[in-house]
Amino acid sequence: MALLVLGLYVYFKKDLSFQIQVQSPDKVEQNLARQPKEKMTENALSGNTTIDKLEMPFIGGQKSSKHALSELANTEEADKQAFMERFAKVALQEQQKYGIPASIILATSLYQSYAGKREIAIAANNFFALPCAGSWKGNCVDAQGRQYRRYQTAWASFRDFSLFAIGNFSYLKGKDYRTWAEGLEKSGIADDNRFAQDLMALIEGYKLFQLDSK
Repeated sequence: MALLVLGLYVYFKKDLSFQIQVQSPDKVEQNLARQPKEKMTENALSGNTTIDKLEMPFIGGQKSSKHALSELANTEEADKQAFMERFAKVALQEQQKYGIPASIILATSLYQSYAGKREIAIAANNFFALPCAGSWKGNCVDAQGRQYRRYQTAWASFRDFSLFAIGNFSYLKGKDYRTWAEGLEKSGIADDNRFAQDLMALIEGYKLFQLDSK
């Protein structure tokens, strides 16, 4: 009987680990969320926050030599799970405040940062690959011939993505994750024409859409 109980515990612990962590998020991220807004994030609110897609370095510019989904495939599953567990609470908070699906926020950060392993995520806390363009008045960092936004904290990156998304895609507010994924791809936010397809694959593969109803 003891062996049976132990076997069931191991089986269900593996399948439910992400759900448990969503309900009990990392206290470090809770502390980050309590910090005041960074000046650079607030600066994005001054003037027009809309970034015309012609200003995005991905449009008509140099294509990345790496494909995000391929990079994720080479990332340890434990690292991907840890990333999602770490930022699930933040994504839910941004969903509540701005009406952007938490699944879109979490999947986009997972995709654009290679589960936190990308250079700009490590060196600049930029988990969404947002460029230094438009009305951005914050710090920047050079990476692969491009200028990306630099943040002091991971939380600031998530908040700035929310400001960017609601400023450029307010017409998507209230829509489901599929509509958001397609809208983001059409805008040219990513340098891959499979962005929507890849994003939906992540959301559905990890069942991140369950976050949207929380």
